Amino acid sequence: MKRILIFIIPLLFFCCKTDKSIEISKTEFEEKILIPGDLLKYYIYSDAVFSDPEIRIFIKPDSLHLPRHKSVKNIKEEHQYSLKIVEYESFYNYISRRCKELGLLPIEMRPFKIME
Repeated sequence: MKRILIFIIPLLFFCCKTDKSIEISKTEFEEKILIPGDLLKYYIYSDAVFSDPEIRIFIKPDSLHLPRHKSVKNIKEEHQYSLKIVEYESFYNYISRRCKELGLLPIEMRPFKIME
Protein backbone atom coordinates (compact mmCIF):
# COMPACT_ATOMS: atom_id res chain seq x y z
CA MET A 1 0.00 0.00 0.00
CA LYS A 2 2.85 2.41 0.87
CA ARG A 3 4.48 1.73 -2.49
CA ILE A 4 1.30 2.64 -4.33
CA LEU A 5 0.95 5.91 -2.42
CA ILE A 6 4.59 6.79 -3.03
CA PHE A 7 3.91 6.43 -6.76
CA ILE A 8 0.46 8.09 -6.88
CA ILE A 9 1.13 11.22 -4.81
CA PRO A 10 3.89 12.65 -7.08
CA LEU A 11 1.83 11.68 -10.12
CA LEU A 12 -1.14 13.68 -8.84
CA PHE A 13 1.06 16.67 -8.12
CA PHE A 14 2.60 16.76 -11.60
CA CYS A 15 -0.56 15.99 -13.55
CA CYS A 16 -2.39 18.95 -12.00
CA LYS A 17 -0.01 21.51 -13.45
CA THR A 18 -1.18 23.26 -16.60
CA ASP A 19 1.14 24.23 -19.40
CA LYS A 20 -0.42 27.42 -20.64
CA SER A 21 -1.33 30.75 -19.19
CA ILE A 22 -4.96 31.82 -19.32
CA GLU A 23 -6.05 34.52 -21.73
CA ILE A 24 -8.28 37.15 -20.12
CA SER A 25 -10.11 40.28 -21.22
CA LYS A 26 -9.25 43.82 -20.20
CA THR A 27 -12.31 43.85 -17.90
CA GLU A 28 -11.24 40.60 -16.22
CA PHE A 29 -7.72 42.00 -15.87
CA GLU A 30 -9.00 45.08 -14.09
CA GLU A 31 -11.53 43.29 -11.84
CA LYS A 32 -9.51 40.17 -10.97
CA ILE A 33 -5.96 41.49 -10.91
CA LEU A 34 -5.48 45.25 -11.01
CA ILE A 35 -8.13 46.51 -8.56
CA PRO A 36 -7.36 43.88 -5.86
CA GLY A 37 -3.64 44.72 -6.18
CA ASP A 38 -2.52 41.24 -7.29
CA LEU A 39 -0.38 42.42 -10.23
CA LEU A 40 3.34 41.86 -9.69
CA LYS A 41 4.62 42.85 -13.15
CA TYR A 42 3.87 42.55 -16.83
CA TYR A 43 5.65 42.69 -20.14
CA ILE A 44 4.67 43.06 -23.72
CA TYR A 45 5.32 40.14 -26.04
CA SER A 46 5.02 39.71 -29.78
CA ASP A 47 5.80 36.65 -31.88
CA ALA A 48 6.20 38.70 -35.05
CA VAL A 49 6.85 42.32 -35.86
CA PHE A 50 3.41 42.91 -37.39
CA SER A 51 1.22 40.77 -35.14
CA ASP A 52 -0.90 42.16 -32.32
CA PRO A 53 1.10 42.31 -29.12
CA GLU A 54 0.20 40.41 -25.99
CA ILE A 55 0.63 41.46 -22.40
CA ARG A 56 2.05 38.71 -20.20
CA ILE A 57 0.84 39.14 -16.64
CA PHE A 58 2.54 37.96 -13.45
CA ILE A 59 0.63 37.60 -10.19
CA LYS A 60 2.16 38.28 -6.77
CA PRO A 61 3.16 34.93 -5.20
CA ASP A 62 1.13 35.62 -2.04
CA SER A 63 -2.00 36.19 -4.20
CA LEU A 64 -1.83 32.89 -6.08
CA HIS A 65 -3.58 31.00 -3.26
CA LEU A 66 -6.69 33.21 -3.53
CA PRO A 67 -9.85 31.63 -5.01
CA ARG A 68 -9.92 34.07 -7.95
CA HIS A 69 -6.53 32.69 -9.11
CA LYS A 70 -7.09 28.98 -8.41
CA SER A 71 -7.08 28.17 -12.14
CA VAL A 72 -3.55 29.57 -12.60
CA LYS A 73 -1.73 28.70 -9.38
CA ASN A 74 -0.10 25.59 -10.90
CA ILE A 75 0.84 26.97 -14.30
CA LYS A 76 4.26 25.86 -15.55
CA GLU A 77 4.91 28.98 -17.66
CA GLU A 78 6.57 31.95 -16.05
CA HIS A 79 3.43 34.13 -16.38
CA GLN A 80 -0.08 33.26 -15.28
CA TYR A 81 -2.31 35.36 -17.56
CA SER A 82 -2.11 36.93 -21.00
CA LEU A 83 -4.07 39.79 -22.53
CA LYS A 84 -4.29 40.61 -26.24
CA ILE A 85 -3.95 44.30 -27.06
CA VAL A 86 -3.91 46.35 -30.23
CA GLU A 87 -1.55 49.13 -29.24
CA TYR A 88 0.95 49.14 -26.42
CA GLU A 89 1.02 52.92 -25.82
CA SER A 90 -2.70 53.05 -25.01
CA PHE A 91 -2.39 50.06 -22.65
CA TYR A 92 0.59 51.61 -20.89
CA ASN A 93 -1.29 54.91 -20.44
CA TYR A 94 -4.37 53.03 -19.22
CA ILE A 95 -2.48 50.98 -16.62
CA SER A 96 -0.47 54.00 -15.42
CA ARG A 97 -3.65 56.05 -15.01
CA ARG A 98 -5.54 53.24 -13.23
CA CYS A 99 -2.66 52.57 -10.82
CA LYS A 100 -2.60 56.25 -9.93
CA GLU A 101 -6.41 56.33 -9.45
CA LEU A 102 -6.34 53.20 -7.29
CA GLY A 103 -3.38 54.40 -5.23
CA LEU A 104 -1.20 51.49 -6.34
CA LEU A 105 2.55 51.70 -6.72
CA PRO A 106 3.84 51.78 -10.29
CA ILE A 107 3.94 48.29 -11.76
CA GLU A 108 7.18 46.88 -13.12
CA MET A 109 7.09 46.75 -16.90
CA ARG A 110 9.65 44.86 -18.93
CA PRO A 111 10.40 45.82 -22.53
CA PHE A 112 9.37 43.90 -25.63
CA LYS A 113 10.19 40.24 -26.04
CA ILE A 114 10.06 39.23 -29.67
CA MET A 115 10.03 35.58 -30.63
CA GLU A 116 11.52 34.78 -34.02
